[in-house]
Amino acid sequence: MMRFGVTRRDSGSLVVEMNNLFRRITLAVVFIPILLVFIFILPQYSHLLLNLLIIALSVIGGLETRHLFSKRNTELNSGLTIVLSAVFPVMTTLVIMGILPNSWILGCFLFFVSLLIIITALSRSKDKIAAALDRLPAYCFILIFPGFFMSYLIRINLFSESSMLFLFFLTFVFGNDSFAYFFGMLLGKATAEFFP
Repeated sequence: MMRFGVTRRDSGSLVVEMNNLFRRITLAVVFIPILLVFIFILPQYSHLLLNLLIIALSVIGGLETRHLFSKRNTELNSGLTIVLSAVFPVMTTLVIMGILPNSWILGCFLFFVSLLIIITALSRSKDKIAAALDRLPAYCFILIFPGFFMSYLIRINLFSESSMLFLFFLTFVFGNDSFAYFFGMLLGKATAEFFP
């Protein structure tokens, strides 16, 4: 029986579980005001605090992706995962602030892909080569998936009304997620008979 996030197991012990709806409400109450402060009250240095938050979220996304690969028996180095998932957002932030030229982003991408290929090629034993060949696409995926895509969120700063564009983007993201969740809760059980 579920009541206020507490589940009673067959053995009679109580296990505290955080309800999905409670997590979503907590996220909305805490995270959205922080984002609004970063977007509208602290837009200094091309939204530097927001960009640092995006970099942190990219690293978290990279570590989550590393965890998914570990379930497939592809062990990835956590330090390299952090660097690969943060490199594009960091480079984009430096480009937006005018510290680096835009061409460095492509050079950085080529450098890290070349470095990953060299590390794979220098593996000594056949077991290491087979494992490295499994890790190479995983590392490239981590380089592109969280890092490259999150860097485009930072590129919103290039537009003149970037604060409004951030708000517009976040409204669509949170709205889409919330409606998908609520319609899934509303229609999920009813359509389970039709879509097994």
